[in-house]
Amino acid sequence: MTKYYYHAGIMPEQISPCHERNVFDRTRSTFDLPNIEAITPVGKLIEPKTVEQICHDRVQYILDQAGNKKVVIAWSGGIDSTLVLAEFLKLAPISQLTVMLNDMSILEYPLFYKTYIENKIETVAMDYYTDNLISDLVNKQNSIIVTGQSLDQTFGDEDCRYYPEDILSQSVEKFMEKLNPYTFKCYTRSLQTCPRKIESVKELFWWLCYTNCYQNGEINWLLDVEELVLEKNIFHFASNQDWNDYSVSTPMEVKYPGYDYRNFKIEIKKQIYKFTQDQDYTDNKIKVSSWRRYRNNEQRKKKPMYITTDWKRGYVSHRN
Repeated sequence: MTKYYYHAGIMPEQISPCHERNVFDRTRSTFDLPNIEAITPVGKLIEPKTVEQICHDRVQYILDQAGNKKVVIAWSGGIDSTLVLAEFLKLAPISQLTVMLNDMSILEYPLFYKTYIENKIETVAMDYYTDNLISDLVNKQNSIIVTGQSLDQTFGDEDCRYYPEDILSQSVEKFMEKLNPYTFKCYTRSLQTCPRKIESVKELFWWLCYTNCYQNGEINWLLDVEELVLEKNIFHFASNQDWNDYSVSTPMEVKYPGYDYRNFKIEIKKQIYKFTQDQDYTDNKIKVSSWRRYRNNEQRKKKPMYITTDWKRGYVSHRN
């Protein structure tokens, strides 16, 4: 039986609590897709490493894998990619780093750009309408790419911002009383596989996002650029066991205390503060979407139908 990391024909959509295509339940509790393999397993309930230690170890691991290759940091200007770049600036030689950005990246965090990037680090302009730059970086220039991908799912469902406090603070039992029988059954099965007890709706939304949407996030870049292979020439900063153990072992009230959306990913922002000393950013920066479309319609027709566990792509014909 052929095994896949992604298969558009058999991976369903998730409608609630957020809309997500190509869902794969890493616990296999709500639906089991035997042909789909998990890239990164769900974390364990342990005493996790601190965010600082996880970041240090992950950077060191990626640098060890890179060897003498250039390390290209995909910097959107957002919280996740700023964490990644800040951590690499602590350990990597400036000469080994390249920052991939565009004008929107600079506008999202102009102070960081002026202080740490402009005239200090080599930059390349991200072209959102072709794959040429990324293909050239990993093929001709023999570079590796590092992204902030997977931190969204690690820290929780950002769609929590659209739900009022009286919903998010409800007990899971009260919330599930209003669900239809099918959804109630699915959520119950999923909750039974969580290594720790889920108390609130905010925790429930994190768990569903973390288990169901994580793998699709890992695959996104690889659907657009055929040459990419995870943990070989592209590394998502949070796609490893340490971050997964942290996610499972750390309550949502630590990762997103209260209901003010400025506190979402507060532990990441605190880690960034250690590098920048930017208190205003820590207090007020909010998560915004940084996954921007960069392919035109003609190019998007050549999306793979599947990716096998040896990273081979399969394609289908598209009618014009």
